Amino acid sequence: KSLTPAADVAKEILKAQRAGFVEEVGFPYRILSVIGGGKREVDLYAYVFCADLIVFFLVAIFYQSVIKNKSDILEVYQLEDQFPKEYVFILMVRL
Repeated sequence: KSLTPAADVAKEILKAQRAGFVEEVGFPYRILSVIGGGKREVDLYAYVFCADLIVFFLVAIFYQSVIKNKSDILEVYQLEDQFPKEYVFILMVRL
């Protein structure tokens, strides 16, 4: 199979025009070009981006409420005075 089917059809139409087949059929219009058509692939980039953005904001909003329910984790981070690394990891994985 050819990788350029529209170009192949255009060549065949030009051959038919040179051979006079188009005039025999009585086609009323000149054929100027052939544009390849077909089923296009669905672009999911926008959907994936929106889903990632929604998850990012949900994690940013609800992470603190989940961590507050686990007081033992919260005490460790308050004593060490550092930002929870799990929070950073979750946000980095979503990006």
